[in-house]
Amino acid sequence: FSGDNCLNENNGTHNILGWKANSPTVNDNFSDWVLEPVTDVTKDEIKTQLINGSGAIAPTETGYVYLTNVAYGRVLSEGTGSHELSTLPKTDGDFSQVWQMVKKGTKWSLRNALTERYVATQGGERSRAYTTVTSSNPSFTLTEGKDEFTPSYGFGDNNNVGLHNDGGNHVVGWDVNMPESQWIITKAEVDEAALSVARNNLAELADFSGANLQKVKNTLAVYFTDPGCTALKPQFQAMSDADLTNLMSQPAGGAAGNYIALPASVQAMALKVKNNTWGHREKEFRVYDYKPYSDDTQWNYDQYVGTGYMFSPQTGPTGISLKRGEAAFIYIDANGFVPSTKVEAMTTEGLNVVGPRQRLNPGLNMVVADNDSHLFIVYTITDPRKLLASAPALQIHIEGGRVNGYFDITRGHTNADWLDMEKTLFKDQVIHMKNKYYQFNMDLAGVKEQLNRSEFSKTDVDGTPMGIEGVLKRWDELVKCERDLMGIDQYLDRFNCMLSASSSSKGNPYASTYGTYYPGVGDYLNYQRFTRGTENDEGAPIWVVAHETGHIHQKAINMAG
Repeated sequence: FSGDNCLNENNGTHNILGWKANSPTVNDNFSDWVLEPVTDVTKDEIKTQLINGSGAIAPTETGYVYLTNVAYGRVLSEGTGSHELSTLPKTDGDFSQVWQMVKKGTKWSLRNALTERYVATQGGERSRAYTTVTSSNPSFTLTEGKDEFTPSYGFGDNNNVGLHNDGGNHVVGWDVNMPESQWIITKAEVDEAALSVARNNLAELADFSGANLQKVKNTLAVYFTDPGCTALKPQFQAMSDADLTNLMSQPAGGAAGNYIALPASVQAMALKVKNNTWGHREKEFRVYDYKPYSDDTQWNYDQYVGTGYMFSPQTGPTGISLKRGEAAFIYIDANGFVPSTKVEAMTTEGLNVVGPRQRLNPGLNMVVADNDSHLFIVYTITDPRKLLASAPALQIHIEGGRVNGYFDITRGHTNADWLDMEKTLFKDQVIHMKNKYYQFNMDLAGVKEQLNRSEFSKTDVDGTPMGIEGVLKRWDELVKCERDLMGIDQYLDRFNCMLSASSSSKGNPYASTYGTYYPGVGDYLNYQRFTRGTENDEGAPIWVVAHETGHIHQKAINMAG
């Protein structure tokens, strides 16, 4: 039952749905049920079948296991970059989801098969995230779940708090007896050779961590003219590939211990730079001058622009996609770093606007994605008093990941560029696009449905190109009209914050933190419908975008009535 609804056989069709037990005028017999006792099977037989079907086992030190959350059906996983715990759909071959259980007296430790790190206790604090550590000391108290038909265990830390799958699929501390804190243990079949390869690949990342990172930076300075690593020094540029590779395979420079043989991936990058052997449009997205943006966390305040919601941090899409556990190596020219600025890498999943951030420094940085992600550069002027012109564009060189590309009319991309990248680069489900005022997170298939390629070579009566290039320009014109009404001209030497537009709404279009959200792509990116509309559409879809963007901008100019 739910309210006055109950199970109903829908007029004898054998389709079960929720319906009123009786309408005001009809006694609905299809909502009547007879409960009959089951006599041909025992409770123990049912329990055995359920256990066999789930593959559930008791805690064991033998072999490898998965830990599946009872409430969500997702498996316990470790982020190889952050070492934070989360839950994910089970993926064969992802060894960060595989665990070993180690008995410690009456308690148990959990050791990740890939990282060989142990889940750390955190004192039993509610909502505090769980991570892993290298020490094997942390251990948990296992308690059997209360559902006798679902063999599961709680992993207690302290104060009846333990490993809990929260609503965002992070693993945090919470009451250990809740379904979200119960875990089913199942056997994991592991190919030891494949696991060894995965561990070796992960170990290569250690070449870029801790003290090794500075040694790599010192060594790169021997070979390259700049910390961004976009040009070799003349004497190395003149070498043969074999001689240069041999030289880079041994420590260079002066004092012993301050340099290191360059990892194979860095050597490959050096040869690519030397020989200019970039893939199709690869250098366009791997090496770019990123301009600074005003602080999205401050300029919405009333003493500045005074918007209803915070602006978006998605100012610097890179067109680089990362797989879970994959590293991006980010080389930044040191010349552009000035006071009152910060440079961060942000990884976002799917249509999300925000995600984990990592502060970047001059020279080489390594960012490891905890999940399949899109990489963004967030270059921010943190002091609202500083002029945009006071912070130069930063040349940033990104290696690792895959070039998916993105469409950006502020970089001069045209309809012809879209057609080329659609054919050669765009592989992700999500496409990022950018104009002056908006950064778009859109479903690629939905965008393609709205494009009339026959108009890609045409221009409108005012000279604006049609197609995807033109519709992004029309969005800019709309936002400029609203900002002109806001009277923000006085700030334009210091203010250039952006909004995000995402096709992630589960219901109606709406405005909220960071920008506007739409139920799919709709016709908001169809040039003709956006610009001219259709008969009796009452101004949609341009009205919808203007309306939602207006919610962002309306705070300072609300009027009674």
